Amino acid sequence: MVEYALTDGAMPINAQPILRSDGAIIPPDPANRDWQAYQEWLAEGNLPVPSVAPAPDTAAEARAALEASDRTVIRCVEAGVAVPAEWVAYRRALRAVVAGTSATMPGRPAYSAGT
Repeated sequence: MVEYALTDGAMPINAQPILRSDGAIIPPDPANRDWQAYQEWLAEGNLPVPSVAPAPDTAAEARAALEASDRTVIRCVEAGVAVPAEWVAYRRALRAVVAGTSATMPGRPAYSAGT
């Protein structure tokens, strides 16, 4: 089941980007299919997980780690190596810290062989 989380506790629930449990950020755009699915989910009586504002340093650290992880993804693509699942999960966890739905910094996985 898909879960949703708020990204900004100060904004109204229907006016802020939403973090989906798979790591996707959904913009508050009525024409967006994912936003429409989120609105239907809300109409069924569901509530998103509240945002958890990380400390400013943690959010900045997560943003920098996410940017640095781009190089790893690029190296994988250039070497014809699939991006390992642990790197996908790591980047998803970093996005959650940046979005404010987690305050816990994930540990960086080892680099992929062949990259």
